[in-house]
Amino acid sequence: MALQNYNKTDWVNGTAPAINSTNLLNIEDGIDRATKAIQAIETNPYVLPSASVSTLGGVKMQIIHNSDGSVTGKIWSN
Repeated sequence: MALQNYNKTDWVNGTAPAINSTNLLNIEDGIDRATKAIQAIETNPYVLPSASVSTLGGVKMQIIHNSDGSVTGKIWSN
């Protein structure tokens, strides 16, 4: 699943866009898509676009998103 670009909304009191169900659901949908994309990476840490373990010669990679916002990872072979 490719992560889509995010178009930030500039919210200003008393001006468009309105705070309504359409705009709020757009935010919810974006959070849902981002969460699912991150879960897919965590569930399948070895999946790289256009690559597999066999095409990488048995090399495996894991990316870890830490609770403090940092990212760590490891690379190893069988």
